[in-house]
Amino acid sequence: MSFPISKPYGRGSGLARTVFRWPDRREGPWLVELMWKEIEGREEVVGLLIRHGTGEARLDSSTLREFPLFSVAEDVRKRRIASAERTIESGGEFENPEWLKELSRRSLDRLATPRKRLPKEHFEEVAMVYRDAYEKGLFPTRHVEEVMGANTRRQAAGWVQRARGMGLLPPTERRKPKA
Repeated sequence: MSFPISKPYGRGSGLARTVFRWPDRREGPWLVELMWKEIEGREEVVGLLIRHGTGEARLDSSTLREFPLFSVAEDVRKRRIASAERTIESGGEFENPEWLKELSRRSLDRLATPRKRLPKEHFEEVAMVYRDAYEKGLFPTRHVEEVMGANTRRQAAGWVQRARGMGLLPPTERRKPKA
């Protein structure tokens, strides 16, 4: 489900709003309005209005339970960030709220700093650490994370996957380590 980008709510209010039909983007029957405000550097939902498009249905607790507030909020945030990054990358200008100014700095830093390629030796070491952990009955990816200094388990898993892709580790079944 995708949602429209938010629009300013009113001059000086610091609020933005997103309006859409739900659950069907064209037919509704519910008309939903989310109000957003920057709180501690992140846009957060601060208001919610749900009404029937024609006023012919009752809003009850089951309808409210079905409303995917979290996924709506995350989708809108991602779209706003992607839109801001496209604007930054193309050199465009816009009036940024504080959270976009911070995003602008981070995006420009990221664009100015090319990702460094890790050498094959790094992945050979990942494979060695993984095999060692596997033989000792440890959780191999967790061990790679700890020994190799990965920032996150996900990064360590990416290294393991890349080592497999290079043929340094044998193929495995999902969620079953194999060295």
